[in-house]
Amino acid sequence: MANYPQLDNASGVWNLREVYDAVMGGYWPNANNRAIVAGGFTPSYTSTIEHFSMITSGDSTVFGDLSNSRGEFGAMSNFTRCIFAGGNSAVSPNSTNIIDYVQFNTTGNAADFGDLGAATYRSTGTGGNATRGIVTEGNSDGDQLQFITPTTLGSAIDFGNRTVSGTYVAGVTSPTRVCFGGAFTPSVSNIIDFVEIATTGNAIDFGDYTFQNGDQGIAWQATVSNNVRAVTSGGTINASAPNFTGVGDHTKEMNYITIATTGNSTYFGDLDATLGRTDGASRTSHSGWADTTRGLFFGGIYRNATSTNGNIYPTTIDYITIDTPGGSTDFGELTGQGASGSACGNNTRALVHKGSDGGTMKTIDYVTIATTGNAIDFGDLAVGRTSTSAASNTTKATFVGGINISYSSGYRVRNEIEIVSIDTPGNATDHGDIRDFIGSGTNLNTAYMAGLSGNAA
Repeated sequence: MANYPQLDNASGVWNLREVYDAVMGGYWPNANNRAIVAGGFTPSYTSTIEHFSMITSGDSTVFGDLSNSRGEFGAMSNFTRCIFAGGNSAVSPNSTNIIDYVQFNTTGNAADFGDLGAATYRSTGTGGNATRGIVTEGNSDGDQLQFITPTTLGSAIDFGNRTVSGTYVAGVTSPTRVCFGGAFTPSVSNIIDFVEIATTGNAIDFGDYTFQNGDQGIAWQATVSNNVRAVTSGGTINASAPNFTGVGDHTKEMNYITIATTGNSTYFGDLDATLGRTDGASRTSHSGWADTTRGLFFGGIYRNATSTNGNIYPTTIDYITIDTPGGSTDFGELTGQGASGSACGNNTRALVHKGSDGGTMKTIDYVTIATTGNAIDFGDLAVGRTSTSAASNTTKATFVGGINISYSSGYRVRNEIEIVSIDTPGNATDHGDIRDFIGSGTNLNTAYMAGLSGNAA
């Protein structure tokens, strides 16, 4: 997808189809630079809504309150309004049918929007565009889809049904289509289905995430995309998979889908197929980044190596050409071992926080995506940590949260947001903090987060 002119750089020629996609998809350039987060656990449920600027460093501040204390709800927005639907609370019967909303530009408490058709929780699978928002029913026996019109107050209307029931559904969207992936309970699912936003009706099967050897379900994999094709590599096999032999059983397979079409994932190739590693190619907890042509995978954990706990932290960087299925190819080496970190960048340069070599690390490496070779030291984070998340635009990269495991009493989960300029090597600087909202004592703040970037393509 092409870069879109920003308000401070409005030169260029616009394709009318791109304008339509940007408007319907909700990413037309505009002056709203506010991000909103709401609810969750403190460790009890909270009603707090907070906000921060996406262009100015600083901690989040209180925006207002939800109409009740809750978490595990669905959220969606357009240019002016942020909407929160359903959720789980401490008050029996726990699940709720409340929909409330705030206006981005006006701080204050949330107002009533309407109601869902039924009380629901863990309704995290949402999608839509500027004119219609769709939310999944998050109950373990629920498959209902409902929709609202973000610009008009009112209760949700039945859209149709998913092809599978379950909680903790993932939702991804384009200007015209929403794909829903998997489910957690009553059983783990690898089903992907989709709806066309403009047309109500039941979801249609998109396909399944599949493996050549029959395995189903993975975690801690790395995924890269060029906006046409998404390639997922490696990971830890679900314990229900037929070839699972024990904790830490990893895979070397890469599989891909074409985002705009339907179908099961297709075998792409194997990790490290050309590297001849004596410790095997199966790998997990690695990081990935891509430009429009090439996808890179950094570090990770190999299985069945002669090392502590049977794991080894490699310095491997390998790459694929996203449009050409095949095994990964040697790109170069990191400056040292690294796993459970995060990667981001732009179309020219990829940055990777190496995460862990058995302990926690500060180091950020970088490579030029189009040129193979070893990574170069970029700088350091202020605090050594692992399990960070990363997000970037074309000029800035942020590294968020993570875990510091150097505390004698266990671990401490971090709340720092640190930022670098992608084109200027140097140490990261403080951008602000994520609010302390999980746990107490040594178990503070946030880890295992997801990072979302404006695509550099």
